Amino acid sequence: EFRDRHLAQTSAGRAFISSYYQYGPYAAAFVQRFSTLRKLARKCLDVIVQMIEHSTDISRELVAADMRKKMNEHKTRGDA
Repeated sequence: EFRDRHLAQTSAGRAFISSYYQYGPYAAAFVQRFSTLRKLARKCLDVIVQMIEHSTDISRELVAADMRKKMNEHKTRGDA
């Protein structure tokens, strides 16, 4: 559900899902033997997922900031 509602909605999320299914089983088999490495891997995956979740929000903010800048430029020139 989380994968489909959040991760699959962005290109970064889809790339992560693809990589996870391709390499995840090998990585899981390796880290399973080391509890410290398991904890580290889990933390890293959490960070990656959070970054992907927020990438859409960041993109929206960047687009909005660019639009505000362009509108201000037009107002300054008298185009508005």
